[in-house]
Amino acid sequence: MDIKQCADVAEIVEITKGEVEVLLPGDERWKKFTVGEVYKVPSNCTFRVRCSSITEYICDYL
Repeated sequence: MDIKQCADVAEIVEITKGEVEVLLPGDERWKKFTVGEVYKVPSNCTFRVRCSSITEYICDYL
């Protein structure tokens, strides 16, 4: 599954189950995040997330 998301405010996302690959603005390569890892999303941007299995996360809006 490949999802395009929009962020109005900055976010901190912690993976609590599974894994995701994220393509943030300005990045040329997808980055993989697994359980316990965190990625930061800047405000006012569009980014992409893809996963191949059930994944859970906690998202803090800043």
